Amino acid sequence: MEKLFPRGKIQKLIFWCLLLTALFSFFLSIILIYNHISYKNTIAKKAKDRVVRHAMEGAREIDDILQKRMSAAQNIADDLTANRLSREEVLKKIKDIVDANPHIHGIAIAYKPYAYNPKGPAGANAQKFTVLTYNLTSKP
Repeated sequence: MEKLFPRGKIQKLIFWCLLLTALFSFFLSIILIYNHISYKNTIAKKAKDRVVRHAMEGAREIDDILQKRMSAAQNIADDLTANRLSREEVLKKIKDIVDANPHIHGIAIAYKPYAYNPKGPAGANAQKFTVLTYNLTSKP
């Protein structure tokens, strides 16, 4: 056997085979690690984008709901400022608004003291504001 492969040549052949195998394994490991990291970053970016998109959609939905409710509040404020409503009409209007809007659970209005009762209550315990409320959660 030594005639076919002298001892020094066998060692050199084994050395070069092992060196090539080690280099191949090293470069293959580098490629696999790079692929893993880039794939992980891609998945993380997609997940983050999805979360941001859902948050923006939720915020837009909440903003739409609040904008609609703000117009109802502004209408009541305009009517009260112009003194177009009686006490009973104000109560009916806030009741109708709460009943028509599932996102509103109650309305409270505070305005000029004794606006609907100019004489006001007698005594030292008089209210400072007139308050009208309608609360959907307290319905029978």
